Parts: sequence; structure tokens; C-alpha cells
Amino acid sequence: MSNVTSVASAAAYYAEDNYYSQEENREMSVWAGKGAEALGLVGPVDPADFAKILAGEIGEFGLGRIVGKDADGEVLRDHRPGFDVTLSAPKSVSLLAEVAGNQEVRGAHEAAVTKVLEYMESRLAQARMTEAGETTTVPTNNLIVGKFYHTTSRDLDPQTHTHLVVANATQLDDGRWRSIANELIYKHQKLLGAIYDSELAANLRGLGYRLESTQDGRWVIAGITRDQIDHFSQRSQAIAERLEKFGLTRDTATAAQREDAALRTRDPKREVDHHVLAEDWKDRAQATGVDFKRIETEREQGDAPLISDAQRSDKAHDAVRFAIAHLTERESVVPWEDVIKTALEHAVKDAPWAGVRLDDVEKSLAGRLASKQALSTIEGHISTPEALARERGMLAMLEAGRGAVKPIAQAERVAAGIEHFEEARSQALGNTFQLTFGQVEAAQVALTSDDRFLGLQGYAGVGKTTMLELVRVVAEDAGYKVRGMAPSAMAALTLQNESGIESVTTARFLLDEGARAVEQAKPVKVDFFGAMDLNGTQWRKLSLMLPAKARTGYGSGELWIMDEASLSGQREMTQLMEMANKAGARLILVGDRLQLNAVEAGKPFELLQKAGIGGAVMSDINRQQVDDLKHAVTAAVNRDNLKAFELLCERIVEIDSKGELLRRVVHDILEKHPDDREKALIIVPLNIDRHKINAMVREGLQDRGEIATDVAERTVLVSAGYTDAQKGSTPYYEPAMQVRFGRAYRSLGVAGGEYGTVTRIDVPGHVVHLNMEDGRKVAWSPEKHAKVEAYKVESRQLAVGDELRFTRNNKKLGVNNGTPMKVAAISDDGMVVETAKGAMTLSPGQLSHAHWDYAYAMTVYASQGRTTNDANFMITADSGAAMGERSFYVGITRPKLDMTIYTNDRGKAEELILQAQNKTSAVEAFSVKDLLGGARPDEDGKGTGGRGQAGGDRSAGAER
Repeated sequence: MSNVTSVASAAAYYAEDNYYSQEENREMSVWAGKGAEALGLVGPVDPADFAKILAGEIGEFGLGRIVGKDADGEVLRDHRPGFDVTLSAPKSVSLLAEVAGNQEVRGAHEAAVTKVLEYMESRLAQARMTEAGETTTVPTNNLIVGKFYHTTSRDLDPQTHTHLVVANATQLDDGRWRSIANELIYKHQKLLGAIYDSELAANLRGLGYRLESTQDGRWVIAGITRDQIDHFSQRSQAIAERLEKFGLTRDTATAAQREDAALRTRDPKREVDHHVLAEDWKDRAQATGVDFKRIETEREQGDAPLISDAQRSDKAHDAVRFAIAHLTERESVVPWEDVIKTALEHAVKDAPWAGVRLDDVEKSLAGRLASKQALSTIEGHISTPEALARERGMLAMLEAGRGAVKPIAQAERVAAGIEHFEEARSQALGNTFQLTFGQVEAAQVALTSDDRFLGLQGYAGVGKTTMLELVRVVAEDAGYKVRGMAPSAMAALTLQNESGIESVTTARFLLDEGARAVEQAKPVKVDFFGAMDLNGTQWRKLSLMLPAKARTGYGSGELWIMDEASLSGQREMTQLMEMANKAGARLILVGDRLQLNAVEAGKPFELLQKAGIGGAVMSDINRQQVDDLKHAVTAAVNRDNLKAFELLCERIVEIDSKGELLRRVVHDILEKHPDDREKALIIVPLNIDRHKINAMVREGLQDRGEIATDVAERTVLVSAGYTDAQKGSTPYYEPAMQVRFGRAYRSLGVAGGEYGTVTRIDVPGHVVHLNMEDGRKVAWSPEKHAKVEAYKVESRQLAVGDELRFTRNNKKLGVNNGTPMKVAAISDDGMVVETAKGAMTLSPGQLSHAHWDYAYAMTVYASQGRTTNDANFMITADSGAAMGERSFYVGITRPKLDMTIYTNDRGKAEELILQAQNKTSAVEAFSVKDLLGGARPDEDGKGTGGRGQAGGDRSAGAER
């Protein structure tokens, strides 16, 4: 989807973009849409009429903002002409439609295009109305569309596609014309593509063609091979190669990135005789073995099995179930349109032969909503009963835990502990050390509250781990066992090193605690002694295994502390609180509600604060040691990001060209002394920029002789980023991917930790064929054995001196995800790297050693939790959803001493840092009064006040 920027060039472009004569071109266009119908525009598109419509000249109406008059006194208007929605058929369809000249296939394509247009008009067409100073968006249900049928790609390959050129005009109910509010259409571009793809597949199945799933998760008309498709796909290959340079695919790239790749690889139009071109296509098809006659014979003979309504309905249900599971794994509440899009995409991946259409998916989703298997929430969003139950259960436990335990220590003992702690610290440092007011108050709440669950809000750089060390010391003196956890191994290690609290990852903690709960519930052996006869001469012992009464309170002498609690998802938090309840343990959650949330669904730490969990707020900023940084962070804490940005104005570098901006970032990094460079972070919102900067920094270091020239190329494993739903679904795997089994499966003969290379995918049979590291071949069904990790395989150049980091925990090596390392030597046997624990060798033939990447730049999310002297922070105009109020907060709170912000558009950067980046909550999406009763967040979001020593407004967000 792209904007039409020029009326004159657009009129000429669409009229001449098909290598036909002018009259033929005209006949391959048509007016469409209810808006065109209202204006009496029918039949082929006349270029003159088309130009007027694009210019906003709609009868007596002139659309656009008046900017002045020309020399003749005519009004001049600033008006966006419109936009182009291009729908392009798969190559196998194009070969039948354009090379074989099959009009039925072409008709199947056009029918799918029509379905997309109908959806755009009925669901997405809107205009803005302003009355009494208030602007609202209203549905209009009509568009003016010029449809242009085209048959070729820029590289002169057959390519069936249609341009829907949507004029920026729509009619209100009262007959007035207004410009389109096109936000919904832009937002749902991928949904429109999914509707087209599913409708086209269903239409072709209706014609009798047999459709097959491909190894890359797409579909093809049976009888057309991969080699034949590649031969006729020069344009597609050029775009894919362009994206691949930046570590992207068509699926992972944004719409803007795909459009950029298309523009940068587009050759200028060439004049070619279409009839000559058509003959050339036929010759090429014959030379590559395309057998159109056999394909048509198989269709006529009915080789494609008939699909019953029940089969199609079953596949639609499967697709909707998948979509809800996939989407709600990372968001508790999801847009209705996203469910439809994902379901349609899954249906054509999993069973293109089933003919599942938009109507089938919508009917299936309506059924799930009616049966309460899914829940309809406010404003066209969907949640699940499970998500709602987890949140409600958490809030109920919070209420039940108020006043449920005895304080760890009395106020006098805590005061003495604070005094002793400060004295010990002062002696160790050689100067006076004093805790901040926030640290003292947080420790007092943690140690004197009678609530089982506490939430300590600490902004970035307030000394949370110092406070936790104090809590540990006093709690241990009182006889408590203190156990810590954090979301990642690196965060757990930091917590342990800085506070002295023995810590593990939250996942490990839950596994260990689950095992302990099972142990507590094991049957108890009871021995009975008694006489076996009336005279009492025979005595026997009888042993019985009696069911254990559910034991609780076995952890009543324990204090559990979760650091970085804002990174915990709802499922994890609810499970942890349930375990704390069963064990009788106390749980203190420490985090920062302003930072980025968990990848998983939910925002439990924030929701608990809104519900008034007892706690305290630590707001005294200690990290930043220069005034402007400290003042900017304070402003960001108060959610005044524009003020924070302005306070950093002297630290902002603005360069219009993004390429030049990247070069400036790299130049500034390279100019630093190596010791300073090592303590600096390069923080970027987008992975594509991380790859670019990594490559440019390496090149610069090689030019300076600071690292050697490349001497080897190594394979690295990059997480596919799959949800559990995707991991458990065959069509999401592709050849050459790596699968790591998370547990042993006896039926497959695989052990936990083993890796397999995907060699072939049988989508209908739900089987992925793997080659294991030892040469074994395994036929694996993801639907049956889904405890796996999925990785894409990429390559990296290596040189002695390269700075790297591990991207996965490795117990055997004793390293964690994020552990830095430096390349010391490279040979055919492996590379020797130096870490804080010493040197180790990573073997190129061992896949468990392939979890690493360059460490020169990192994303905002990866930087969270890190502290540095110097940060170099990029905020570019194309950052999109990767930049917002939380990302900005994380970025500017990393450095102690120095920071530079780089942008190619300061105005756009100011817009981006105001974007909300909030996770959704099922509880908040429903009626609080009807669903939650007493255990609920207040409707105004301020909380109900806690019964802990410093509950109420503090824990509910007094930082505002």
C-alpha cells in the first residue's frame, strides 16, 4: 500500500503501466466502489476524469485545505490525491492466467480483489466530521476506486495484479464529500492481504485446481515447481535479496520496509511489445517444463478431492483457535481484526485446499464468542476466560493476603538494622553513606508489613538492590530464609551479586517450587501393629500409603523477592502468588511500572499497583551524576517526555539523512578511547539498525587495526520469535531451521537439549523431518511434541578482537544470555573467547555453541536493566511502535555521565516518544463493577489503598 503523491504522474502511470496500446490500457481499467457509482462513474477509467477525482474536484465540491489563489484568481488547495492498494497473485496463478491465458483463473483473482474492496468499503471507509469544535470519525461505506488490471512485473515476468487506486474522497449521509480518514485502512493492510489470499485460494479450489503447501509456508497450484516459480520471479527475488541484506524477510519486514525494498530495486519502465513478450513467456514456460495441459487435465478429471462444508468448517475452527492462542500469549486483549487476519493466514498455511474464506472465519469466531470460549470486550476487542481468570485470581489473592502474616521485624529492630547497615557501608567506602528516604521507607514496609504480598515501585537508578541488601540482612537476622528471582539469568546474577540474595531465574524458581509442592503432597507411609488372632499370639505389622492431606505453610519462614517484576507476565505472576499462598511464604515484588513490560501477556505488576498493593515508592534518582540527565529523568518519571527531551536538547544530533545519521553514530563511537567505548552503549529501537551499526562499527575497527580482518564465517542461531502456538504447528517450520528439544521424547528417541535441522515439511501429514546432530533422522510432529525452541540460521563474519555476547544460557559453559565475550583466537577447531570467567572454546560443529551475536549495538529492550557511563541513543523517524514513552524512558535512564540522542527528524521523534506502549489487561477491558466486585482496580486507576505500612497512594502511583 502506497500513497499517490502526484495527480499528473499517477494518471499517466496507471494508464500506461502495462505495455499495451493506449486503447487496450483503457479497457483494462474500470471504475469501482459505491462512491464512483454515486458520481455516475462507470466503465473504463478516463484519464481526465481520474485526474480530477485525484485532485479533489468532486462535482461542486473542492476537497483539501485552501492555501491561496493562483494568478487567475483560482483557489489553490493542498489535497492528498489518494493511495494505491495493490493485490498481486502468487506466481503459479500468474503463470496460468497470463502465460496459459486462462481467463477463469484471472477471474478468480478479480473476484478476490472485489471481496477486498467490499471489505474496505463496508468496514474501513471513514471520514472526519467537526461539529461545535469537536471532531469525530464516522463510517461512510463508500469509496471512489480506479481498478487497473496489470499482467507484468517490472522485470517483464508474468505477474497478475490489480491496483485499487482509492481517491481521497468519500460521501457523507447528507451528500457532502469529505477527505478519507484512512487510518483504519493503513492499520489493516495485512488483513486485506489475508482476505485476498484466502479468497483466491478458495476460488481456485472452486474451479477444481489442486493446491499444495510449499516448504516456505505458502501455497501453489499443483503442477508448478519451485524452480519454475523462481525462473519467473526475478522481481520478487530482487526484493527478497534487498530485505535479506538487513536480516529481514517479507513476513518480518514492516509495510514501510517492504515498500522501500520494492522502490530501491525497481527498474525503470521499458517499452516492450506485449505480444512479443507473451510469446517469450510461452517459450520460457516450455523450456522450463511447465505442463499447462496436464494441470488442466487433472482439473477436468477431478483430481482435487472435494471438500465438504463440515471439513471447511473444522479448518475454520482450527484457524480461529490457533489465532486466539497465538495472539493472547502476548496480549491479554487483542483486536477482533487481528484475530480474523491471523486465522485467515493460518488457514491458507495449514490447509489451502480447504477453501476457508473470511465468512467461514467470522462465523467460527462468532460461535466461540457465543459459547464464551472467547470473550468480547470493549471496542471490538477479544480476550479469553483464562486471561480473565488469571487476573481476577491474582487480585483475589492480593485481597486475601492483606494482614495475613506477622511482620518480619518490629519498627525498633528495623531502625537498628538501618543504622548498623549505614555504619558498615560507611566503613567499607571510607566516607559517610546514607540511605535515601525512599530506600528507608521501602525497607520499613518490606520488614514491618503484615501483608503477604508487597509491591515496591522503584524508578530507574534509585538503588533498589542496595535496599534489598538491607532487607536481606534484617530478615536473615530475624531467622528468615531469603530467596530471590529475576526474569533473566543475567538479572538474577546481578541481584545476587549486588544484594547477597541467592537468586535464580523466575522460570527456575517456579520449577523448583513446583517440585517442592509435589514432594509435600506425596502419600504418607503409616505402619499399623495388631494381633492377628483372638488369643493375641500372632502380631503383624501392616504398612499403608495414605493420601497426604494438602500441606501448606511449609515455606512460612521464607521471604521471596522478585526483581524486575514489571517484566513478569500474568501467567507467571499468578502462578508465583499461588505458590506463595500454598507455601505460606511472603512475596515482595520490586520493579518499575514505567519500563517496558514483559513479552508475555499481561501487566500484573502495574495492575497490582492500581489495585492498591501495599508498598512504597523509591523516587530519589542516584544513577545520573550530571544535572541535565538527572532533571531529564525526573521529567520522564513524571511522564513529561517532551520536557525531558527539551532538557537534553544540547545532547541531540539531528541529521536528515538516515544513512548519514548512522555514519555519525559510528564515527562518534569509534572516536572514543577503547576503555570509554567499552563502557558505552549504542541503543537502537529497530533490529535492522542494530545489524547495520554492528557491521559499520566492525568495519571501522578493522580500518583502525583494533580488530583483525575477517578470517572465518560462522553459523549463529537466531530465535524465530515463535509463540507456543507457532511452535506447535507444522506449517511454521522451514527447511534449514534448527529445532532444540526442551525435554526428552521417548517415542522420538530424542533427549532434552538435542538439536535437529529441518530438512522437509509435510504440512498435510503434520510432520517435520529432522536430521539430528549425530546423523539420525527423526519424523517429528509439532502438534504432538511441542516443547521445543525454534531458530533461524544466519551467518556472521568473525575476527580476532570481535566483541560478542551470548544469546542463550549455557549451563555447561557457565554463561548466561547476555554474557559478554571477546574473540581471542580462531581456528578450524573453533574460536577461543575470553569471558569474565576465563577463556573457553566454541566449536563450529556444536549447535549449542552457536547462540551468540555481535555486542556493539543493542535494542532498547535488551538494554533494560543495564547501567553504563555513556549511552548513544537513536530515535529515528521510522522507529514506529518500537519507540514510545516507555522505550524513551528506558533509553535515557541507562547512563550515569553522558548521553547523545541521534535523530533524523526531531519533530517526528517528539511524536514518537509520546506514543503509549501499554500492555492490555482483561480486567480493565471489562466492566469493573460487574466482574470484579470488591477485589478490583478503581475505575479512576488510583487504587484502593493498601493495609501495609506505606500502601495507598504510594503504591498506587503517587509518582504522578
